[in-house]
Amino acid sequence: MDARFQLVRDLFGRSTAKFEVPAYQRGYEWSDKEFNDLWLDLERIGGQVEKHFLGNIILLKEGTYSDEYEIVDGQQRMATISILTIAIRDSESFQKENDHRITDILNRSEGGDANKRRLHLYEDNANRSYESLWNGNAENAEGKIKDAYNFYQQKLSQLDEDEIEETLSKVFNNLSVVETTVEDPAFAYPIFQTQNARGKEVSPIVLAKSRIHGAAKKLDDEREEKHVIHRWEEIYKDLKEELSGPRFRREDIRVRRPMAHILANSEVETQTRIKKSRSL
Repeated sequence: MDARFQLVRDLFGRSTAKFEVPAYQRGYEWSDKEFNDLWLDLERIGGQVEKHFLGNIILLKEGTYSDEYEIVDGQQRMATISILTIAIRDSESFQKENDHRITDILNRSEGGDANKRRLHLYEDNANRSYESLWNGNAENAEGKIKDAYNFYQQKLSQLDEDEIEETLSKVFNNLSVVETTVEDPAFAYPIFQTQNARGKEVSPIVLAKSRIHGAAKKLDDEREEKHVIHRWEEIYKDLKEELSGPRFRREDIRVRRPMAHILANSEVETQTRIKKSRSL
């Protein structure tokens, strides 16, 4: 496991790196509050602070010699930075579409082609919307992905070319993260289960989903792996139907109590002793 401070330019700047959101993750959920928080953080750089720390990014490397990574934690921040970069690229006051900072964040090289998409989301609608933005077809984007783009387009429309240039420079050179890269899912999933991404609580159902997907990844038989994941989706559907009564109306207890019971009484060893306060 390798953890180190990185600037956004270092995180995204590896020419062949590909980042994918895995199936166990929730969708893209940031809204105006989080969009505005990031914007205010950028505005403070250069005046109140020199750099801004975004938080932890946890990546699972797909094989020793691969340059492909699962985003175990950090999807919301990596996706939003990418969308903000697209909004800068598309701004009428910014005429530098081939600026290396933009292409470093958005594109990767593969087989001599330097115009492959670097970020891939799991949820189909979000991924299609992000691809539409990446391709320059903002009119085809929808949902929260389009909301993020519209938010930053509106902010950028109030800036002149020099101010937009300064904003891009801040994104690329003054935003920092702690990037933790692991190669073994046995480390990645327990770490994910202790994380609380900025502004959004990780729900019990996502934690259970991450554990089941992590266990499935360890299976040698690909068909068995798919079977386990498929069975989980069926169980999750049944749980939602069975626990939709008034006793479990509150979102925080609807699945937490039964899932805590299942995990605590499992015959398989579980990561029940990991606490958020524990230093990783």
